[in-house]
Amino acid sequence: MIDEHVNAIKNINYKIDLDELVTPSLGEVSNWNGDYGLRDKDWILLPHPGILLGKILHEITNSFDFREGNIGLCHPNPDGKTITMFALHKTTSGPAGLPKIRMKKVPLETDNFQTLRMILDKPSNGNYNTVLPLATIPPVHKKAIDILVKGTHQESLKYIIDNINKTAGFGFESIVQSILSTSRDLIEIYHSVYFGADNRGSQEEDFFVLTRSQQIIWISCKFTKTIGVIRNEVKRLRLIPPLNFPKERIYTILATSRLVAEKYYSESDKDEYPDVHVCHVENINEIIYSISNQDGGN
Repeated sequence: MIDEHVNAIKNINYKIDLDELVTPSLGEVSNWNGDYGLRDKDWILLPHPGILLGKILHEITNSFDFREGNIGLCHPNPDGKTITMFALHKTTSGPAGLPKIRMKKVPLETDNFQTLRMILDKPSNGNYNTVLPLATIPPVHKKAIDILVKGTHQESLKYIIDNINKTAGFGFESIVQSILSTSRDLIEIYHSVYFGADNRGSQEEDFFVLTRSQQIIWISCKFTKTIGVIRNEVKRLRLIPPLNFPKERIYTILATSRLVAEKYYSESDKDEYPDVHVCHVENINEIIYSISNQDGGN
């Protein structure tokens, strides 16, 4: 978001002077001596957690470089829909020459400024495939969905190998991709997202999607008849994905066949992992609709 705004401002006013500095991480904060040299009209993007805010306010109050003027603080809230802005004014006209600080809090709506592409670009090094919307699911995938919902695992396996992909797992992913591409609740869909320096040594995730109401959904596809595989994947999906982003905005779906999804819920405590939706190919878009029309995370 910062990069996009900076570039837009530079296009309008090429004389603007902009420097970008990175605030320390939580592990580094204890060694931070406040040597940023704050100046009038600086803006600071507040990171998590709140302990850093205290260090930054201490720097603003005691900085000899910043004696008078205005500093802006910006805190993106976990819901991804609002930003809290703090406008600080500092003067040295307080009692006994001590600095005087006035602060005003202003909540703002982001108006959907942030895109999923911006969130994925850095950790994935841009290694992902963009999925474009489709009007309808291709007939060969419609037939596969019908078999996955009504048939046996062996029948589904044979159809996918014979008609879609010799590697059944990849064929199943392409079926899920067709389903996602027809969802009108999604505005961004990315497939085969790699996190790491190169594809061979990277962690690959099947799908990340963004809903119209700005929720991020992490989707894993498992074409298997082994419940143990499903249980292990559910446990993995409960972990935080490799994104520097609030967990509160990330939902998770495990897509599989109907028989396996029903068997998983019949043999498991449905409240054991309520934050992971295990669903079959016929109701993926129904689950996405439900997520898109609720507030909060998971």
